[in-house]
Amino acid sequence: MNAEIKCSCEHCGEHIAFPSEAIGQTIECPHCKLETLLFIPSSDLSPKKNTSTALFVFISLVLIAVIVMVGVAAFIGKTSYQSIQKPDDSLHEVKGAMDWNLGDILPNDIEVKTNDDAFGITASSFRRPAALENSDLITCDLILTEERRIAAILVNGSEDKQFNRDTLRKVLKEKYGLRESRNVPAPGDNSFVIYYFGKTNRQAILTVHSQSSFDLEYRDERLCELAQQQQEIRKTAINKQMQNDLRNSF
Repeated sequence: MNAEIKCSCEHCGEHIAFPSEAIGQTIECPHCKLETLLFIPSSDLSPKKNTSTALFVFISLVLIAVIVMVGVAAFIGKTSYQSIQKPDDSLHEVKGAMDWNLGDILPNDIEVKTNDDAFGITASSFRRPAALENSDLITCDLILTEERRIAAILVNGSEDKQFNRDTLRKVLKEKYGLRESRNVPAPGDNSFVIYYFGKTNRQAILTVHSQSSFDLEYRDERLCELAQQQQEIRKTAINKQMQNDLRNSF
């Protein structure tokens, strides 16, 4: 009686029992139905297979660990950002400042200037609030749409006992809520901090410089976008007119 030999299928790895006289023949594997060679297993083949399997398992575990760590890092980063930037529903809409309200139409008796190389249509020759009448530290400008609606209120100056970063930050936080703050490093002594107050559609932005000066901007984002679009249209029209004048000169 011929001895029975067992080898593994070359494709699925399942054991196949066959008589010794069938060594070297190619048959259909009874398990996976693919053609495989019948052979006498070598004594050192099994350890190689075990080593290969162990290596595959190790690499799989490493990949799973990397994916998990990346996911955890992304979750932590997202949570950290959300903890710094408050959602709009916990904040208040910025109304205005310096006796002016965002969205109001500027009275016709106040003169405006158009400088499209800078802020566009602006107004600054108006009576300042009583608290600032005797102060030379504060300047105030209004950015307007062509319909004379107040899109932004710009305030800047140097810090003093009345107007300083701590006082301004405290007042704005109480009125509108602090949404976000950013430290902006810069070479030398030019670093500054930006604070964002109120809702994103109408917000106050306080920029505090290291040289004890500050810039404070109240913005209606929709009107600011409109004012910028109108500014670009005016600049395009002016450039086109200049080109036409130059062409007609020759």
